[in-house]
Amino acid sequence: MHNRFSILDKPLWSKITLNWELICWVTIIVVAIAIRFWDLGSRAQHHDESMHSFYSWELYRGRGFVHNPLLHGPFLYHANALIYFLFGASDYTSRVAPALFGVGIVIAPYFLRKWLGKRGALIAAAMFAISPGFVYFSRFIRMDIFAAGFEILMFIAIIKYLDQRKVSYLYLLAAALALAFSTKEIAFITTFIFGTFLAFLLVWEWLRNRKLPPDLASFDLVMLIGSLCAPLYFSPLLIRALGLWDPLDYVNYGQHDLLVLLLVTAAFALLGLWWNWRRWVISAGIFWAIYILLHTTLLTSMGGLLTGPIGALGYWLAQQGVKRGGQPWFYYLILIPLYDFLPLLLALLGMGYLSFTTVRKRRQDTEKRSPLPLSDIFWIFLAYWFLAAFPIYSWAGEKMPWLIVHLTLPIILLAARFIGDVLERTNWQELRQRGGFYLLILVPTASLILLGFLSASLGLISILSRGLPSAGFNLGELNTVMRWLITLLLSGVLIYLIFLIASRLSPSSVARMLLFTTALVLVLFTIRYTWIATFIHGDIAQDMLIYTQTTPDVTMVLEEIERLSERLAGGKEMSVAFDEFTSWPFWWYLRDYPNKVFFGKEPVGPLDAPVVLVGLDSESAVRPYLTDYTRQQYRLRWWFPEDYRALTPRTIWEYLRDPAMRQSAINFLLYRELEKPLGSSDFAFYLRKDVAAQIWESSAVPIADQVEVTTEYADAHRELTAITTWGEPGTLEGQFNFPKGIAVDSQGNVYVADSQNHRIQKFDSEGTFITAWGSPGEAPGQFSEPWGIAVGGDDNIYVSDTWNHRLQKFTTDGEFITYWGVFQDTGAELLDPQGMFYGPRDIAIDAEGNLYVTDTGNKRIQKFDSEGNPLGQWGGGGDDPGQFLEPVGIAVDTQGSIYVADTWNQRIEVFDGDFQFLTQWRVEAWLGESIANKPYLALDGEGNVYTTDPEGYRVMVFDSTGELVRIFGKYGTDEASFDLPIGIALDQEGNVYVSDSNNHRIMKFAPIEWSPGQ
Repeated sequence: MHNRFSILDKPLWSKITLNWELICWVTIIVVAIAIRFWDLGSRAQHHDESMHSFYSWELYRGRGFVHNPLLHGPFLYHANALIYFLFGASDYTSRVAPALFGVGIVIAPYFLRKWLGKRGALIAAAMFAISPGFVYFSRFIRMDIFAAGFEILMFIAIIKYLDQRKVSYLYLLAAALALAFSTKEIAFITTFIFGTFLAFLLVWEWLRNRKLPPDLASFDLVMLIGSLCAPLYFSPLLIRALGLWDPLDYVNYGQHDLLVLLLVTAAFALLGLWWNWRRWVISAGIFWAIYILLHTTLLTSMGGLLTGPIGALGYWLAQQGVKRGGQPWFYYLILIPLYDFLPLLLALLGMGYLSFTTVRKRRQDTEKRSPLPLSDIFWIFLAYWFLAAFPIYSWAGEKMPWLIVHLTLPIILLAARFIGDVLERTNWQELRQRGGFYLLILVPTASLILLGFLSASLGLISILSRGLPSAGFNLGELNTVMRWLITLLLSGVLIYLIFLIASRLSPSSVARMLLFTTALVLVLFTIRYTWIATFIHGDIAQDMLIYTQTTPDVTMVLEEIERLSERLAGGKEMSVAFDEFTSWPFWWYLRDYPNKVFFGKEPVGPLDAPVVLVGLDSESAVRPYLTDYTRQQYRLRWWFPEDYRALTPRTIWEYLRDPAMRQSAINFLLYRELEKPLGSSDFAFYLRKDVAAQIWESSAVPIADQVEVTTEYADAHRELTAITTWGEPGTLEGQFNFPKGIAVDSQGNVYVADSQNHRIQKFDSEGTFITAWGSPGEAPGQFSEPWGIAVGGDDNIYVSDTWNHRLQKFTTDGEFITYWGVFQDTGAELLDPQGMFYGPRDIAIDAEGNLYVTDTGNKRIQKFDSEGNPLGQWGGGGDDPGQFLEPVGIAVDTQGSIYVADTWNQRIEVFDGDFQFLTQWRVEAWLGESIANKPYLALDGEGNVYTTDPEGYRVMVFDSTGELVRIFGKYGTDEASFDLPIGIALDQEGNVYVSDSNNHRIMKFAPIEWSPGQ
């Protein structure tokens, strides 16, 4: 009987040679897999991750998917739905697809070994495997790691076609283009870069023979990319140029949009058919089949035929004006050196080295018109990709940390090409025979000891500059001297040994060993920063790589909900209500709860769900429905403190000169420790009291029953209309961006803390603009969200520069005088030294010119003279008389009595001039604990106390005994309404000025009149 051949009979090792290259590849891939898949589901899902996971889950559950450019391309959702189909839906499986692509990117350099070299390809794979950016975003369900995978696939197809001109690589390129455009609008940038490079290459090659049409691989690639991609570029641009339709109007696309798309596609199809009809038809079939099937969700949502080719570019261009993230132009100049410093350094060195070697080869070439070898075109392509991408991404309006992978990709390949070339040219025999490898240990060791010597030298200089005491050195000074002597001796010995070994080597070998040593040291730092960002700070926003991350509180709350639901309903049948603010990530986390209730910004009726989740910004609107609930507060998202936005050459120089600032920078660079706290946006967890009483064992503190509006409060309300308003959203003169504190000088001029514009604006009493000063930053005269402002008796202006943790003093024209204060977190205790702040809010000035400042985060009041010298502190966290929970507004009357808005204790406390407690009264307001619910105080000449109720959208007036005499305001935008009133001030005539923060305006009311009993 004839035995048929089976592949199962083929020897396993017949085509596999076990050598060190294979072992290295296997090791790198195993490491990449481990890093990307280990503990993949422990991190809380980022806001964007939860959206992507949820809509993928909806598709997996058979509820379809409708392409919307807001959510970028559809590939992610289809890929993720497939993973859910295979393995189920969870935080872990949500990240399996990007992890797989991350591993694929590590493997990709294998297919570029011909141009990277065997060593270079291994180095590229290793750098991809440990790159902080690629590791972190391979464990993150966003489009960018998929897009990066398709970018390198496009690059491989282009290079291989330039080398071999096999038609299969054209078809691979067509598929990669379709997948890239079906993933993210980044494809427009990538194809522009690739297309322009190929066009330049085509011109360079065509100038040698000037044949038409050129029989060149570059010509084929230009024709293919241009004819396939041009409809996606030009259709929305043409529609916009005609001005008849809106490419962003996804709902109302019509026949005219389709007609333009078809005409543009047909025009470029003719071009492709002229080029090579057979190749173009197959390539176009591959491209459009993938593109259409993905954008229409396998032909179930045909609107994708227009939202993709027209809406995607239209939406992306519109977002450039939005500038989401608000990052400075130099964002990537900070981000890449912080994380991917190793490939960046090698790529910069490599461009110089490869340029030199290429020019030298060309000069030695006897045939001056000979074409560039593909090995040179390869690295020039990578350099062009890097040098073009950097300014484009820096110019683009949206700058985010996940975009780092698109910039780092060509950098790593370029660095690998360089270091691989250097390794190939290294004389290893010379290094072994002459001890060159010892430099790998001696150089970094000597560098560390030299740093110690420099540190000791600075200390010794400081000691000698003060002069020696008669008895000689003390113990600390003796330690500094001994460190100086020992590090001097060791440095000398090591430098001598290095010089001795280097003298035995050729200059090129010494340079190579220094390069290898530097690279190895940077590899260790890279591994460290990858580990910290990925496994230590995974959902803790202490890394710049981590952007507005969901906090671990969310997963902790979810576990609490799961326990409650199991005990109440025996499964996930318990009702959970949540608002718009908490909707992401809770749409994802509550996906299996059929009785969940989403109520948007405000419920339409009573809530009876056992659990209610609500953001603090909307809590005041929801709280009236939650009278029978206990409350706990958690952080929903937190973010990295973005002090770098205000960097200038001047501030950088100040950092270098200031020892404390230098140490702060070193602490971040080495340990990722931050001086400033993370910003956060919080939410409240409400549990129905009957449920809590029966089964809940958590630490929630029951809240007081909601106090219904008393007759006193109802009778005190009047509708008052502003006599003057001014301002609108914006950054121009007279415009505002969430104004906060407000003050009036003796001339009736009005000063406003224009908080989010980081400046102070000055107006006359009718709102006519006079001047402004300030800008974002930490330098003197700059601000980081100023909240409070006050005018001294000498008309100097004092500003609480809240997130620079200091007070600043100016003349009435904005001329800087002085500042004082640095960051300190006292833990709500009264600690020395004084003069430091967590986040100063309001300022009051007494008759002697002394300043009283609410150090809100530290739960205390600090007192200073007009030059910033500390005179005392009072308070501390608590609810006893004289203690505070979130003190904000403060005012001083003509008798020297001090009034403080003790916000979270819902009371006003009164003290004498020595800060002895006098009295207090309850305020039925200030219910929320959001960052914006910060009431300010003002006093009139009769001792009446005016206070804002930001999230109650009103102003309240009490007499000096605490009796409520007037309330005015409601929610809205008219002249009698507010949206988050915060700052309040009175002029000498009794006119009342209020900063209506969310309406971005100032409102002026006539003096309020009432008689006893009214």
